[in-house]
Amino acid sequence: MAKSKPKSKATKGDSKGLPIETADDVRKPSRLLDIKLPKLDVDVAEAVAAEVLRGHYVEALKEYQRDKDKRSDEDTETITRVLGSFEVCIQILDQTDQWLKDLHDGKLN
Repeated sequence: MAKSKPKSKATKGDSKGLPIETADDVRKPSRLLDIKLPKLDVDVAEAVAAEVLRGHYVEALKEYQRDKDKRSDEDTETITRVLGSFEVCIQILDQTDQWLKDLHDGKLN
């Protein structure tokens, strides 16, 4: 009779032998305020802030347009005010409303 290979012990993991991550294993995200930021030139910091704000504005605008018909009048009014606040902040950082005009005229991707 041929000698059989010894069976390997079952381990916690996937079919490739890698361990399965559990909720306890996953690193909890740190608070954003606890992250140490590099020193940036003021102009660079403002440019980064403006770019992040533009990105959030575009995503909020897409969300507004996507679910427009399902929303109550009160929710629509609230979102419109939030979008307006984004627009004011963008104009303050850019010191012009040209980016907003270009976006709404379809000149930007």
